[in-house]
Parts: sequence; C-alpha cells; structure tokens
Amino acid sequence: MHTRSRSHSPGASQPPDIWLPSTYEELDALLRTSPIYEGYLRAVVQSADGVLFKYKGPSYAEEVRAMRYAGRLIPSLVPKILHHPPLHRGVAHARRDGRPTGVWYICMEKCPGVSLDKVIDNMTPYELNHVAEQLRTVLDKMQRPRSKKLGSVTGGPFRNNLFPDELLPYRPSTYSDLINLWREILLVCCSETHTENLLSRLPRNAPIRFAHGDLLPQNIIVNGSTITGIIDWVTAGFWPEYWDYCVMHDPDWSSPGWDRILEILFVGKRRQAEINAVHEISEIFNRLWYG
Repeated sequence: MHTRSRSHSPGASQPPDIWLPSTYEELDALLRTSPIYEGYLRAVVQSADGVLFKYKGPSYAEEVRAMRYAGRLIPSLVPKILHHPPLHRGVAHARRDGRPTGVWYICMEKCPGVSLDKVIDNMTPYELNHVAEQLRTVLDKMQRPRSKKLGSVTGGPFRNNLFPDELLPYRPSTYSDLINLWREILLVCCSETHTENLLSRLPRNAPIRFAHGDLLPQNIIVNGSTITGIIDWVTAGFWPEYWDYCVMHDPDWSSPGWDRILEILFVGKRRQAEINAVHEISEIFNRLWYG
C-alpha cells in the first residue's frame, strides 16, 4: 500500500525484473514473513524486490481505476502501480486449478516514510502546520472536478466495499437517490423516527465532489513532516461534499495532533451535526455488513 507515483502503468503487461505471484498462497507466505498490514478485508506484503502487494478482498479493479484518476490530480502523492491483473467486471475468485482471476492484487512501489498516525502526536506545532497546509493543497486539487452524479470515477455506479454486493447501486446516483438508499438500509435496524433524525442532520442539497473516502492518518504517508503518499483508494469516488470532511473528523481518530491539523485545515465553525450523523450511519452500516 505504501507507494509513490509519477506516472501510472496500464497494468496488465508484466514489468521487467519484478516477481509476480500466481496464487494467493504465494502472497500468504509473504504475509507470514514480510507483512506490512493485515485487516479483515485486505492485506499488504512486501516482496524481496522491495515492492508492495495489496491483496485479499473481492476485487481491486475499482481501486485501480480510482488511483489512476487521482494520479492525474495529485500525481506525486498517489501510489505508482507497477502491475495488476487485467481489468474486467466481476469479483476476484479462484479457478478450479487454484489460480485466481480478476484484479486480485495490486503491485505498487513503496512510499518513503511511515503512516502519519505513528508520528502525529510527537510532531511540533510547525510540523503539524506543514502537514495541514499540504493537505489543504491535496483537498483543493481533488475537489476541482465536478460531477452531476454520485458514483465511480468511471461515470458508473459505486463499486466499493462501503456497500455489500446486494445493495450496490445499479446506476450513478443523484444525491436524493443516495439518501433514499441510506434510508432503506437504516430502516432495517432503526426506527423511522431515528432514521429521519439522522438524515435530517445532513445537507439537503450537497454538491458532489471527488473524495478519497477514508482520508485519515493511517492512509497518509509522511517522511518527517512531508507527505510522500496518500494510500488506500478503495472507497474513492464522487461523494457528497461533506463526506471527506466528516470522515476526517471521525471521533475514533481524534488525537491532539490530528485535531490540531483539522483546526488549521478547516477554518470556521465545526459542522458537528453532520460529523455525528455520518459517524453513526457508518457505524450502523459496519454492524450490518460485518457484525
């Protein structure tokens, strides 16, 4: 996951002098010896070549597309893709011979540095201000594209793990479409009164912007106080304007250093009602999807 990028490979052809896996078991072996990250839905390992492989999960096709799109907006900060299996529709799975199909991994270069969450609360005020100013530039560049519909960077509907397969929108969404979908999901486990109370805290007509979707310290790579990479683009796409703002203010990620960066980055009154609503909606969805 930690990678650096100046340009983006189309992906399907094998780059020279880089080992590539043919089975999940080969990457699982690296996970035992050279792990970078292991979570419920994904894992990242480092090969002997010093490059990273992100794997596990249903498919990385949408993340590849999002990284290519983001790479045109902030090219020096998006992981450089060295290789991935050919893009096509459908999820990654194993054939009868055990060989996976689909975009079952992404091979990337490694960004220099560490994730911001590991160092943020030991940073000086000057360093925190430096990080905040860089993030301001990142957000400004990412929010320049405009879209009339919510969904994938391809112009199609969302295709990410924020929605389970059976609830993935079948077309690009208007903002009212998205709110109606959220209402339908929330009513599975919440009263109508509570559901409407949650949704009423969100803007009635939110502009649509390109968003990372999980822009938190764990996904920001720094070398000193210089940002060298923004990683984990799996939920990126066109979202309501408030999405990245609210995710970045997630109370679970509150810390003295991150709170100070957010104060510098977002001038004006804190939009607490929106923050609380998005946090609670996300928590409910996580409980429904993952237990």
